Amino acid sequence: MWVKGDGKGALLNLQLGTPREYMSTLSDHYVTLDFTGWRYVELLMRERDVGEMSNYEWPYGDYYGIYRTPLDMAHISEINLYLNHLPPGTARK
Repeated sequence: MWVKGDGKGALLNLQLGTPREYMSTLSDHYVTLDFTGWRYVELLMRERDVGEMSNYEWPYGDYYGIYRTPLDMAHISEINLYLNHLPPGTARK
């Protein structure tokens, strides 16, 4: 995917999810926005960033769905974008 960074070091979390019928899996993929301009990043769908998940606070609570079940790419039901680790005083655009 193409991502535009501002060089301030925020963390972008692209989260994919499957519905309850497919084990309610969540798959977090992090991109540190420590660059400026557009950059193409490839996300490895077989690998998740669960090791870093506890370093941040996220607005969801299904932690079991992140650790437990592999992501079924044929049944993606949601794509969520979250930003974390925003520098103090950063204005939203």
